[in-house]
Amino acid sequence: MFDLHSAATSLTAAGASDLHLAAGSPPTMRVSGELCPVPDAAPLSRSDTEAALSAMVKDPAKLAEFEGEGEVDFSCEIEGLARLRVNAFRQRGSVALVCR
Repeated sequence: MFDLHSAATSLTAAGASDLHLAAGSPPTMRVSGELCPVPDAAPLSRSDTEAALSAMVKDPAKLAEFEGEGEVDFSCEIEGLARLRVNAFRQRGSVALVCR
């Protein structure tokens, strides 16, 4: 199961600018322009990315926007670590997210 707090900790420790979450791939971070997997992270399943979206979206209107449009932008705070700008979208039939 994907742990957002752990991924955000790795993100900040590495000085990464982005976190990419997509089914079939491990969580990936952008460090100095290069994409690299989060250390020791397993590939994400469709249910992992769906759960990540559900955990991040606190506003029911934003979740409804995603369901209707297939894409949504929102912000998410990981207490004590970071505040992220997130773009969630449907990609090849599953949820994908890019967090900055």
